[in-house]
Amino acid sequence: MASRPSRVVFEALAALCACAAVAVARPYSDFRTLGAGFQQATPTGLDTASLSCVRIGVFAPLSSPDGATIVEGVLRAVSVKNASGGYFGKPFEAVVQNTDGAWGVAAKKVVALAYDETVWGIVGGVDGHQTHLAELIAAKAWVPILSPWASDLTVDYANVPWVFRTVPDDLSQASSLVDYARSRGISTYAVITEGSREGTIAGNRFIHAIGAVGGSVAIAREWAANDSFVHLAALVRDAAPGAVAIWGNDQASARFSAALRRIGYHGLLLAGAPCVSHMDARRVAPFSPFVTAAPFDFSVLPHAWGNEPRRAVFYSSFETANLLMSAICQAGLDRGRIRDAISKTRFNGVLGHTSFDSLGGTEHAPVLLQPADDGWKRVD
Repeated sequence: MASRPSRVVFEALAALCACAAVAVARPYSDFRTLGAGFQQATPTGLDTASLSCVRIGVFAPLSSPDGATIVEGVLRAVSVKNASGGYFGKPFEAVVQNTDGAWGVAAKKVVALAYDETVWGIVGGVDGHQTHLAELIAAKAWVPILSPWASDLTVDYANVPWVFRTVPDDLSQASSLVDYARSRGISTYAVITEGSREGTIAGNRFIHAIGAVGGSVAIAREWAANDSFVHLAALVRDAAPGAVAIWGNDQASARFSAALRRIGYHGLLLAGAPCVSHMDARRVAPFSPFVTAAPFDFSVLPHAWGNEPRRAVFYSSFETANLLMSAICQAGLDRGRIRDAISKTRFNGVLGHTSFDSLGGTEHAPVLLQPADDGWKRVD
């Protein structure tokens, strides 16, 4: 017969469990304070003194409105920076890689930028999918990558110290919108998103945020690419939620919102940032009451832009490229030092203050806005 374990054995096991619990409870490494710690991150054999220009990379699907606008924003930032002296007299140059094509093409394009074009940093990642692919390359190529539009919080989970996300994540957007609805006495919700990877993840974020405040989800659905929205709008109306949380591209989101109003649903609409990437308050005013979690305050854009119609990702890409070039000027031509400068940045640009948390995500919160007669208005 087996003997009963002694008290000493139990105490030893308890001590081991306690040590394991402490180890698990420790946070991710904070690379803001540790630094990347990578030696020879800059390509060896490169004579930086003889360079005629300083290259930064851009990758985006040029066939999509947001992808093409990422490139436009970066090119504008490079032009403005060069007009003020560039990199100590040397011009910056943007090298563009088009990521249209089959799954995985973004990874190949980032490889080309990091190894063939020898860029000092990269701006790109129109969504979480492309940013994740770039993340795999950054971990091996040791090149800083900044996404100006991906809000997918899972980008942060790998804690790859070379990757940064400059817009508020999907969970912070969902939580801020649900908190607003709750302050209005709303407790039941519909969660309606586009049928894509980004939409599915965002839908789960909304459901999590709703549950966190004790709310309930009356209906949750995803729409198909060519959905007429008639049936979906009727399902939502019949479920009678106090608010409808929406996540999807701006055109489809507008069609769904219009279908809801036509069929007689008059509750509050809560829209994630992609729903209003066009930044045109007039296009969503007919859907009021309508509140969005914007990546920055659309109502306060710098006068330098004039009245040029732009998509939100243009301003975010412009700001992100400026942040990267500022870090290059501060750190010099060394990828490791550039990465460290980005991680510690307290960048004040045309859209306000930008800094990053220990996982590389932006620390600034989304801005709640609603359409008004003369544009956007902040929600108190």
